[in-house]
Amino acid sequence: MMSINGKKFTIIALLMVSACASVPDGKLTLPLGIANRFGGGYVIAERTQTQNDGISVEYITAKAKDGRVIRVERLSSSSAADSEQFIKDRLAQIASIYEPQRSPYFAVLTKKTVCPDKYLPIRTDEKRDGTLLRTVMLYVNDRLTYGSCTEDTTAFRLIAGMMYCPGSKALFIVESFVPVASFSETDAENVRSLQCL
Repeated sequence: MMSINGKKFTIIALLMVSACASVPDGKLTLPLGIANRFGGGYVIAERTQTQNDGISVEYITAKAKDGRVIRVERLSSSSAADSEQFIKDRLAQIASIYEPQRSPYFAVLTKKTVCPDKYLPIRTDEKRDGTLLRTVMLYVNDRLTYGSCTEDTTAFRLIAGMMYCPGSKALFIVESFVPVASFSETDAENVRSLQCL
């Protein structure tokens, strides 16, 4: 659990419940201050809530029949600065996974292992209506774990969007996992469509 300057963070389950509904025009409005273009067909597979040091956190995972998975976090915050630091910390953690690592073997010629460029994270920052959306696209394994750097360990393409919405004073983190063979630019655009209401 994480406390930012003693502030309480809460993830709201209703966010994903709404995301499971099918919408005829393909645009989905989430009731808690965020909108996107995800379609229907998702069913909530897991919902957990934890309390630690006065922080209540709820995580939601939804799955579709075609293998796609969405994970959503909604963290209530009292300031944009706290949320900005949280996003920077999360992005730094992701980047650190892909830093060259010392080889665990003593008798190898190469002393560091490096992830090939193809598998390195791709970051974008987009500002819309004064709100900054940060996205990161990368490959993950079949356990939805970051850091996959080879074809034989890669199962999904992930695009994650992180944004703070000043109107609702909430930080949203939306992760969309798509089987590698099914991934298209539309999947990336669905996350890039995230907007504060």
